[in-house]
Amino acid sequence: MALTGRQMKIIEYIHAHGSVKSGDLMRVYGISRQAAGKELMQMVVNNVIRIEGKGRVTRYVMA
Repeated sequence: MALTGRQMKIIEYIHAHGSVKSGDLMRVYGISRQAAGKELMQMVVNNVIRIEGKGRVTRYVMA
């Protein structure tokens, strides 16, 4: 499976910080919440990352 450039940046962010939230992506990469969610969910479906928590405390970590 090939990752997009944005998804590679998300992986780099997770490696540097341990996890990522959609708000982090919005702030760091200047993308909308919808775009951040779409990238993250695509990575979850492909088993690249996994979800921890629910609601406002949802974080994404490496699978």
